[in-house]
Amino acid sequence: MPAQTSKFYSRLDNQLKDQVLDALAGVGLAASETIRILLARMAAGGGVPSGLPIQMPTMPGFGPRFRTRCMISAALGPIPG
Repeated sequence: MPAQTSKFYSRLDNQLKDQVLDALAGVGLAASETIRILLARMAAGGGVPSGLPIQMPTMPGFGPRFRTRCMISAALGPIPG
C-alpha cells in the first residue's frame, strides 16, 4: 500500500528561494527532499536541530511573517524588501 502523504506550502522571498535552490542543486538535493529531511530530524529529535535559531521575537503587534523574517535575518543576514 502506498504511503499517505500531504502537501506542504510555504511562501518565500524570490531572492531567498533562488539562493536556496542554487545551494541545494550544488549538493544534489531538491527543496522537497530538504524539507523532508529537516522535518524528519525535528520529529526524531523532538524539536529544532541545534544550530538553527529558535528564539521567536515576542513583540506585541507584530505577526508571524515579521517574526519569521527576523529569524531568517538572524541566520542569513538582512532580507531585501
